[in-house]
Amino acid sequence: MKQFLEKLRVEDWVTVWLSIPLLLLAIFIPHSVPSIPSTFIGEAAWHDILILFVIVLIALYAGSYLMRRPMKGMLWSLIFVFAISMLAQVVAKIPIIKEFGFEAVFFSVIFGLIIRNVFRVPDWLKPAIQGEFYIKIGVVCLGATVLFNEVMKSGAYGLLQAILVVSIVWFFAFWVSRRMGVDERSAMVLSSGLSICGVSACITASRVANCDDKKLSYIVSLVLIIVVPMIYLMPWLANMILPKIFDNPDTINQVAGAWIGGTVDTTSGVGASSQIFSDKANEVAMVVKGVQNILIGVVAFFIALYLSARSEGGKMQRPSLGIVWEKFPKFVLGFVIASAVFSILSANGMLKKGELKEPKVEQVVAEYVAPQMEKVEGVAAEQAVVAEAQTPVIKEQKVASAKPERKKNSSKDIAKMFSGLFFSLAFVCIGLDTRLKDIISKENRALLKSFIIAQAFNICVTFVIACLFFGVLKPLLEA
Repeated sequence: MKQFLEKLRVEDWVTVWLSIPLLLLAIFIPHSVPSIPSTFIGEAAWHDILILFVIVLIALYAGSYLMRRPMKGMLWSLIFVFAISMLAQVVAKIPIIKEFGFEAVFFSVIFGLIIRNVFRVPDWLKPAIQGEFYIKIGVVCLGATVLFNEVMKSGAYGLLQAILVVSIVWFFAFWVSRRMGVDERSAMVLSSGLSICGVSACITASRVANCDDKKLSYIVSLVLIIVVPMIYLMPWLANMILPKIFDNPDTINQVAGAWIGGTVDTTSGVGASSQIFSDKANEVAMVVKGVQNILIGVVAFFIALYLSARSEGGKMQRPSLGIVWEKFPKFVLGFVIASAVFSILSANGMLKKGELKEPKVEQVVAEYVAPQMEKVEGVAAEQAVVAEAQTPVIKEQKVASAKPERKKNSSKDIAKMFSGLFFSLAFVCIGLDTRLKDIISKENRALLKSFIIAQAFNICVTFVIACLFFGVLKPLLEA
């Protein structure tokens, strides 16, 4: 019994145990859990930062206690790591940066690299540099954001496209990477990020494949840098090519959305890119990307199964169930279970939903109509503008154009926030542990070439599949 309990104190299991109370907060009291602020200005922002810091501090101390790791000096170390992480989060939420699709993890690793290579990492900063620990908690929390019932929104077409695109592109990217001399585990991470959903897939696959953190930070940087031109390239290609193939505008929008959703690597990038094309394309693209996101767990499971089935010499074998279980990363089970639990709760309406504070009509009229009234002269003109603003149609349009203010977070919002928070902490640690000369190595140049070739292939194969399912089969079968 004692030996069994000791096995539950390894990092894989401990990160699962620590994720449970975080996800319980997301399920039962999401409205009371603060979001990561977008500014350091104001008492409310610092109140939220303090609460989030306490949550991370408790998780780190509890994890260190369970794993019997030293805790001396951890508080001051975590304050510094957490501060860098919050800086990265706030920078990533600057509107112009957010528009380009750069995520917080990108700035986390950049800031960490600057500190590591321009200055040095003092001994007092090392206790809280535990990237592996943070990543595994982030992966389990990520599972709660992957809901199975979202598959149903896209129907058979989106599901089939996601399965085909992920399968074909993953194996092609893996094959190209290996031909370019990339090591097997890094190739798995690159293939997962490029074929599924960028950063989240890279992080999940890296922990399953036990990829070197330096390679992971480079691949994530590739994903986030290359997604910027992709955001503008894809709607331009769709606008240039699709009208020459299809006549129906609705079909063009659906194919464009499916194409963009399957090729742009990050979810935020998909949203920005598809919105450039049209609202309808954006709707289809986000659903298609959501279905691909669900496949993170499937791909991670098979990577783990493949690696677990190999002997120490690297040859495939038929191991016993016990050997597979021993080698299998337990936090992946946490990911899958979190996804299943949240999917069941969501399907039964048991998850808390976010509440939106809709703008009042009077406020919108004052904001949008008052400036117009100042520009016109005469009582009659003023009355005409007011009368126009008071018609139901105009009211609806004006209210819709004003962005509603989120008042309370949903359960999924909080799970996603925890995942992003711990990923950001992890990448600060990765940056603090990485030397720049390790990033510009010859093998990393091979990763760059592999990524570009595989992305070009991704654009082409997803175009064919999107045209087949959303341009041919769907119109034909629904006619």
